[in-house]
Amino acid sequence: MFLTFARLLLLFGLLSAVSQTYGEERRITCGRRRVKSVYLIHNGIDAKAGHWPWHVAIFHKKQGHNEYACGGVIVDENTVLTAAHCVYTTNGKIPLNQITVNVGQIDLKEESEYKQTHNLSEMIVHPRYGLSSIVNDIALLKLSTNITMTKYVQPVCLWTMDSNQELIVGRNGTVVGFGLNERDVVSNQLKQALIGVVDPLTCIASDRAVFGTHLTSDMYCGKGQTGVSACNGDSGGGMFFEVGGKWFVRGLVSFTPLRGNTGLCDPLKYTAYTDVAKHFEWIVRYVDNRVLSFENDVLDIDYDEKLRLFNFGTCGVTASSTQLNDGSSWTLPWLGFVIMSRESNSVQNTRCVVTLISDWYAIGPAHCFDNDGVERWILLGATSESSTSSTQVLQIERIITHPKYNSNSFADNIVLIELLNAANTTVPNVRPICIPATPELRTNKMINLSVASFSTHSNSYGGHPVRLANTDHCKAQYADLGFTISWNNKRFCAEIVPDDGPKCNSLRSGAPLQELRTFGSAERYFLRGFEMFGLACATETPPVYNNLDEYLDWLLYNMQYNMRENAAPIIRSAVNASTAQTLETEWVQLQQQPGKENLRLFNMNTCGLMATRYENLGKVTILPWVGFFQGAENVTDEASTTRSLAVLISEWYALVPRRSVQDNISWRLLILGKYNPDDPTNCLTSKCELTHQFVEIRNVILPPRDYPRQMVALLELLTPANLTIPYIRPICLPFMEQLHRRKPTEVVVGANRSFNIVSKKLTMIDYLNCQQRLLLQNYYVTFDGDFPCAIEAEKLRQIPLPSALGSPYGTSVRFGGRTRYFLYGMDTNEETFLSEVMYGPYLFGTIETADLDWVLKSMQFHEHNTSLPSVTDNVDLGSVSLAPLQTTTFKRNLFNFNTCGINNLLSVTAYTYPNPWIGNVFSNAPFFNLSRCSVTLISEWYAVGPAYCFVDPKQEHVILFGVSGERNFSEIVHCAEANMTTDCEFSTQRILVQNITFHPAYDRASYRNDIALIKLARAVDTSQPNVRPICLPILDEIRSYNRSSLAVGSSVSSTSNSRITAVGNRYINPAECHKRWKGLAVSFAVGESNICVISKLRDDDDCISIATGSSMHTVQELDSRERHFLRGFDLFLPRGCSLYYPAVYLNTDDYLSWILENMDDDH
Repeated sequence: MFLTFARLLLLFGLLSAVSQTYGEERRITCGRRRVKSVYLIHNGIDAKAGHWPWHVAIFHKKQGHNEYACGGVIVDENTVLTAAHCVYTTNGKIPLNQITVNVGQIDLKEESEYKQTHNLSEMIVHPRYGLSSIVNDIALLKLSTNITMTKYVQPVCLWTMDSNQELIVGRNGTVVGFGLNERDVVSNQLKQALIGVVDPLTCIASDRAVFGTHLTSDMYCGKGQTGVSACNGDSGGGMFFEVGGKWFVRGLVSFTPLRGNTGLCDPLKYTAYTDVAKHFEWIVRYVDNRVLSFENDVLDIDYDEKLRLFNFGTCGVTASSTQLNDGSSWTLPWLGFVIMSRESNSVQNTRCVVTLISDWYAIGPAHCFDNDGVERWILLGATSESSTSSTQVLQIERIITHPKYNSNSFADNIVLIELLNAANTTVPNVRPICIPATPELRTNKMINLSVASFSTHSNSYGGHPVRLANTDHCKAQYADLGFTISWNNKRFCAEIVPDDGPKCNSLRSGAPLQELRTFGSAERYFLRGFEMFGLACATETPPVYNNLDEYLDWLLYNMQYNMRENAAPIIRSAVNASTAQTLETEWVQLQQQPGKENLRLFNMNTCGLMATRYENLGKVTILPWVGFFQGAENVTDEASTTRSLAVLISEWYALVPRRSVQDNISWRLLILGKYNPDDPTNCLTSKCELTHQFVEIRNVILPPRDYPRQMVALLELLTPANLTIPYIRPICLPFMEQLHRRKPTEVVVGANRSFNIVSKKLTMIDYLNCQQRLLLQNYYVTFDGDFPCAIEAEKLRQIPLPSALGSPYGTSVRFGGRTRYFLYGMDTNEETFLSEVMYGPYLFGTIETADLDWVLKSMQFHEHNTSLPSVTDNVDLGSVSLAPLQTTTFKRNLFNFNTCGINNLLSVTAYTYPNPWIGNVFSNAPFFNLSRCSVTLISEWYAVGPAYCFVDPKQEHVILFGVSGERNFSEIVHCAEANMTTDCEFSTQRILVQNITFHPAYDRASYRNDIALIKLARAVDTSQPNVRPICLPILDEIRSYNRSSLAVGSSVSSTSNSRITAVGNRYINPAECHKRWKGLAVSFAVGESNICVISKLRDDDDCISIATGSSMHTVQELDSRERHFLRGFDLFLPRGCSLYYPAVYLNTDDYLSWILENMDDDH
């Protein structure tokens, strides 16, 4: 044990020396902390030794002793950056011998072994700085002796990125210093505070007297939380931002408004910072350029630090043969599998293979971790539950995809996987493989290679020997097969011996290629790459491998030493750690609060989980909470159109933009799931399955007019969403207050592309940056406050996708052990606003607490078996008593009561023409092939029907009478055009409309008084039974009737055969009918005189199909014969068969006088 430990110490020392030399040959490391700890940033708390190793304390010599004056930052071995006013007085520059600089100091009173004191050799003040103005407040101090770099003393990085200030507005930087504390005395202990950067206009508006006259474009403003700010003594200190694991100095504390006449800073005011980035060109003239950190392919690796990530005492050691349940053995403890759910912990359900390289990290192919929002888990230890040691199924903290990964050419197809919790590597079946973490461990030689596979010969998971193949020959083979592969010396080919093919079974893509080498006195396996396509055992074409050596520095750069278990306790400044809430505990407490009972309507165990399905055309990622909010504007529209997207929030409710609930709608519907109108059964591109659901809406609930938030509307569903369909699942709502305190940096948007919901990840940006990007695309947008704005997160593989009305913006949050999506916002803009912006910026409204409060109060509990009203048979419908109609003998003579109202269903045994008074209205001259609705023949010359059937009364219309109930529509038209009376039994009659008379009070928008009297250009021929007028109830003995005699012209949806259906218990009283349609927020209102009929009584009941204009009549006896008397015609009806929404009929009894007045006997 001691011998092994000594060897490891020696190795560590050797590697440290070599890596230090290797680093010095390249450039000076900047912005890296050498002290490792979990140390959270809190406002105004003490800084820890080595946490800000680039901060310096500047002292002025006064009356024989040094007095603390300002802060500064180390930029190279002998240069300190500070504010010019720190080394300047009214008499000019302070003499060099009166200034000293202390580095590594965190306490002004206590001595420390970390502190170094340096004198000055030169002072370089910006040439345009002067005391008369505060501009160019920046200076460089050259030290007389070089700084000795240690863990507690390091240089910061100069800002080498874009100097646009809009990119840092809204972000928090960290300020460090010995400034005045709350008692207005210099703090002895170094302090740190988070400071938020604001835009210049906000800063100037806060104090125009100071900032309005002094703030320039080379400065920016910031302020921390209440009472926390840079103050006297902090001057010259830096504001730091962490970018890509390095710390950069962006600002120097310059000035802040004074508190009255005290000469002290006002901590409630903003502070101005000299923008270091604006002075970069001046600074680089005087500093060592080796310290400059630019974005390039050369990564700055601290190998000393990275060695702590690995345990070279245990890595790369194969396991003793672990027996699995299926009898096979397991010998590669670093082998892992990607699974799509916690329960699918078997190799049959895995996506890819990954390789464990430390307790916290694994690597694998990038194509297995597409940005689809679906959570993945890592299965370690075996292929399933083993008999001797249990598997480990671990959650993923983050997935770091190589920035140059290209899914088309497979370039840089690699990810680094950081686990949420460390793997337990003390068990024999889970251990990491070794990797050559330092340059001296790397070699171009590849010998003793083997690939992870399953051996049928030994019935085990282990390594199968492979040999390198000729790369050029391999490239040619794949090119001949049509594969586009990026090689660039990052890929190579290796193959098994052809005779071994039957013994070797390939694992999924990502199978590790390992090399057995001597390390110290033992043999260890080192990772050299991984197989890309799941063809490790192929013999015809050599398998392709990623060369790990080309990615080692990238991997090391992104790996971090995890100190969670060893971190010192942190004292929070405002909240005691014992009272800190998790989201889970806050959710439980919320449900227990009075008035929050409706929170039980939300299932946090199932919400917010994305879905992925595999189909013949590839993998499909589903946002299962997105639906289509459909609407039909006209009563004659057969199909509805998408008005906006909808977001399912529970089994019974969905949200849509308030803007999408227009007033001119006659029908609304919600489509949930994966819907393809060309393939609704999903049989063409996949196995036949139920993928979507058409859901009727019970209520469209709008916020009260005086409610402060009018962004969304709430849809209450008539039946619950079918959550057994894998494509239907609600999103989570952010009821927890913690979710509103922290603003997400990334969101996922879903938008509609021809009923296909496409999603992509976005990065949030500030509104100034947003406005600038919009201006570049010729959009001038004024913002009301800090409006949420985002751009596409992906830099290389961007997806053209415009946001649509109702597009949800979700943010991923860890809750209940899963990554879930919570609704963060919604596109509520005007429908055409930014519709041509394909790559962003994307503007949307956020879901606020006020929205959630209103939603919660508007919801109610539902029971599955009581969602629809029950139907009662043999209901007493009652009688309708009507007063006699004042008519003249002349008007009565317009009707033939000897022949009207008789159909062949009553007169003969056949039932070919049950509704001979119905005529179909056609327009679109000269073709007359567009039928809008039906009218009812009331005499040889006149018909009545909905005025809405005639959009333009000046347009020619034709009415087709004599339609058979036995033939389908296409046959009828064919017979009529060919005049094939034999085949058609009786000829149909196509008659031109001569005149249309609308009711004088007809309102097209609200459908009030929606009736028209149609005069024909010639009289119909009533000699045949297929064309007969219905009777008008103008005779005194016929006026009153019992509702039980009501019938409607209809057809059975399954046969399309015309027939007459008795109303019976399909009758819905007007009050109930009005209530139902009003809940749907349609453009018409059901009055007391309307007659309502439901088309489907029960789920197992036949649905009767009713067309707009179809007649309603009573069957009454006149002159010893039963006849049909017109009582109404259909005005509006639901689309499809509804168990809830009835068809609404206009009561023609209310209009008989008007009809008679407008009929004449000119013929």
